[in-house]
Amino acid sequence: MPAADSAPSGKNYFAFKEHLKGVFFGSQERFAPIDGMRAITMLNVVLFHCLFGYTKIYDEEKNRLFVEGLPSYLNWVWQVRGSDCLFLVSGFLMGITLIREYQKTSSIDVMRFYKRRVMRIYPLFLVALAIYTMTDFERNIQYIWSNLLFITNFSAEYRNIVPVGWSLAVQMQFYLIVPFIVMIIFATRHRLLLFVLLFIAVVILRYVIVFTHPELNDTTQYSFYLGTATTRLQADLLYYNLHTRFGPFALGLIVAYIGLTKGAEITAMTERFPLINIVAYGLGFGLMYWASYIAIHMPSDPYYQDLSELRNLNYIASNKNLFTTGFAIATFFAIYGSKALNPIKWFVSRKFWYPIAQLILPIYFFHFIFIVLSAVILFQTTDEEMVPVVGEYYLFALFFLTVFFTFIFSVIFHVFIEQPFIKMRN
Repeated sequence: MPAADSAPSGKNYFAFKEHLKGVFFGSQERFAPIDGMRAITMLNVVLFHCLFGYTKIYDEEKNRLFVEGLPSYLNWVWQVRGSDCLFLVSGFLMGITLIREYQKTSSIDVMRFYKRRVMRIYPLFLVALAIYTMTDFERNIQYIWSNLLFITNFSAEYRNIVPVGWSLAVQMQFYLIVPFIVMIIFATRHRLLLFVLLFIAVVILRYVIVFTHPELNDTTQYSFYLGTATTRLQADLLYYNLHTRFGPFALGLIVAYIGLTKGAEITAMTERFPLINIVAYGLGFGLMYWASYIAIHMPSDPYYQDLSELRNLNYIASNKNLFTTGFAIATFFAIYGSKALNPIKWFVSRKFWYPIAQLILPIYFFHFIFIVLSAVILFQTTDEEMVPVVGEYYLFALFFLTVFFTFIFSVIFHVFIEQPFIKMRN
C-alpha cells in the first residue's frame, strides 16, 4: 500500500512505459493469492455473462434447446457467484487497509479514504457511463444522476446504465459506511465477536425478508432466466441492495481481522501441521459445493421434483452466504496457510493471474461490449433471430474472443486513464 498522500512535485502521471509494465509485473507487497482469486472470479463473471447473453437473445423454444443441450459439467456456470466473491475480496482489502490504519493511529482518516475510493472508481466509471449512455441516449439520460450518485437501488424505477452498475452501487455504499463500522467495532473489546454478529444479522435479515414476502417462495430459481415479475421482485428485495448483500463484505472483514491479528500464528501452525490446510479446504470447498450442486437452470433437476416451501425458503435466504462462507475459508488459507500441502495457494499465486487482476475494473466495466462484438464476429450477423442454437464449443469460443478483445482494450484504458488517476490519488 502506498504510504504517501500526494505525489511528488513534477510526477509524470502519464508514463506510458511504466504503466504498461505495471500491467504485467506487480509489487512483491501485494497479496498474490488475492490476485489469483480476483482474476479467476472475473473470468467466471465474463463466462456467465456470455452464457446469460444467449438466454436473452433466444426465444422460449430456442432457450429450452440451448439449456438442455449444454453438458452437465457446465452446471456450475449458471450459479451467479462472481459478485459475491468480488464483494468478499473487497471487504478483505478494505478491512486490511482500515484496520491497519486504526491499529497504527487509533483513528481513520475518513475523507482521505473516500478520496482514494472516488479517484480509484470514478475515472473509468465516467468513461463507461458515457459509452453505455450513447447506446440508448434518450432513455438513459433520464437516469444519469442516480447512476452518478450510485443510488439506482434506492428507486423502484431504477435503470443501471452500465450493466454492472448495481454491484458498483452496492460497493460504493459499502465504502461509505465501512470506516465507521471499523471504528465502532474497534472501540469495543469483543471485536471478532461483533464482526461475526454483523454477518449473522445479515443472514437473519435475508430470512426475515423471504419469510415476510411469501410470493418469493412461490418462485423456482430457474424462472430467474425467464424474467418473470416475481423474479424481478426477488432481485429488488434480495439481489441489488447492500443490506441483503452485506454478508460477503462482512466475511471479508472477518478474514482481514483474523489475518492481521492471528495470521502469523496460523501460518506457523499450518507449517507445523500442514494437514490443516487440506482439512480447511475440504470444509471450504465442501460448503461451496453444497451451495452449488443444484442445476438451478434445469426444471428437470431432482431438486425441483420434491420441492417444499421450507427447502425453497432456505435456498433463497441462505444459499449465497453459505457459498461465501466456504469461499472465505478457502481465501483465508490461500493467504495465511503454509505452502506445504497447499496446492490452492500455489495455483492462485501464479504470476500469470496478475495482469487480469490488475485490469479487473476495465474488464468488469467493458466486457459486455466485447461480448456483443465477439458474437457478431462468431455468427456473422447482427440479427438475433439468425443466431443458431449452439453448444459448449461456441460458448467457449465466444468467451475466449471476449476475453481477448476486452484484455487488449482494458490495457489501453488502464494505461491512459486508470493508472494516471491512481498515481494522482497516491
